[in-house]
Amino acid sequence: MEHNQEMKVQTNGRTVTFGKESKSFSVWQSRDRDIWFDSTDNELVFEFDFSARNIQEYSSYEVFANLIRIIVGNFILENKSMEYSNLPKDFIDLEQRSITWHSDSGIDNVLKLQYENQKVIFYITKSVNAKSSDVNRVRIRTSGSNYEYYYQYFLKFHRDLINLVLELNPPKIETAISNEQPKQKQIKKKFSAFQRNK
Repeated sequence: MEHNQEMKVQTNGRTVTFGKESKSFSVWQSRDRDIWFDSTDNELVFEFDFSARNIQEYSSYEVFANLIRIIVGNFILENKSMEYSNLPKDFIDLEQRSITWHSDSGIDNVLKLQYENQKVIFYITKSVNAKSSDVNRVRIRTSGSNYEYYYQYFLKFHRDLINLVLELNPPKIETAISNEQPKQKQIKKKFSAFQRNK
């Protein structure tokens, strides 16, 4: 049963897709540097388990957990939990150890990341006001976000995801070397033919 639940991380350019069983979601960066999260499900709940035997899930857990640590930690260090803030009241919940981000766009889709029992639980929920044809997508705007400078942590998070994918799937150098060998053989053949014709 466990092997059916193994998580897979795939990439296509600047898009990283996470899949487990029949659930999946993607994180990608647009040309204007905004970070986007999207899912085909109207309400997705996706878990990253610290104790997973699957290296892809464990490594992904570390990147998502670090995003929560850095935002919640910065929030505490600046004492924003005790003073007035322009941020939405549900942005940080210290008791639940969660971050909630309402999409920086016209549709109020919601992204939530929660740390619970050595798991990171990822939620993305489509707005009840959205059309059925609309994609369940949350935008982290890097220019004029409703969440002040906290978007910067998502930029770092996306870079960490790209690095993670490179670590899990290093580029194959052997292909380049094997392509060189036939070329060298062709050059040697031409050189040998040239020597015989002299």
